[in-house]
Amino acid sequence: MVSAAGGRHIVHWKIWFYGQPRGAWERLWFKPGFRHCIAYTWIDTDRWLELDPRLPRLGMRVLTGPQYVRRMRALSRLGAYSVEADVLGGARRVPRLATCAGVLAHVMGSRPVMLPHALYREMVSL
Repeated sequence: MVSAAGGRHIVHWKIWFYGQPRGAWERLWFKPGFRHCIAYTWIDTDRWLELDPRLPRLGMRVLTGPQYVRRMRALSRLGAYSVEADVLGGARRVPRLATCAGVLAHVMGSRPVMLPHALYREMVSL
């Protein structure tokens, strides 16, 4: 599976993991620092594609260079973890439960996962 944007194929992403669990129920499911995940890829000279499943319109928006830099600084201040990942290829089934990690795993061509920490482990092990 190779995605395309800005007239070129997207094969490389930077995935960020961040956020602390809120409440007892979330502490059962989420590891500290792995409550949410988003991904970025470069698509043109001064444009970046942000893939955030919480956003409307399939969770995508285009950022200019300065917007991207501000976003990276904000994520760094939050103590976010990042992983660089290549699209693995191969058609994968759409996740049945569309969590942030499930959507990003599908885009990356990874095995299906539900939680951000599982996606992190999957991307680090490659």
